[in-house]
Amino acid sequence: MLIEPNLELLLTKVDSKFSIVSMVSKRVRELNQGWEPLVNVGNLKPVGIALEEIAEGKIVMRRKSPINSDASDKTDETNS
Repeated sequence: MLIEPNLELLLTKVDSKFSIVSMVSKRVRELNQGWEPLVNVGNLKPVGIALEEIAEGKIVMRRKSPINSDASDKTDETNS
């Protein structure tokens, strides 16, 4: 059984397998809540739809930037 899109293709779009799983699970929840697919679904199930969306670059992972502890220290100093 071949799984499309393949893992090598997905890893060119995302930094790790963990990120793929995280993105797919979030997107499947959205699809199950009624959100519209961003790709032609044919007879794909929600997991297949999410994988295709990642492969086509329709959804991307956004990472929150780390909190700069130096900036918060300076803010605390000015408020003292």
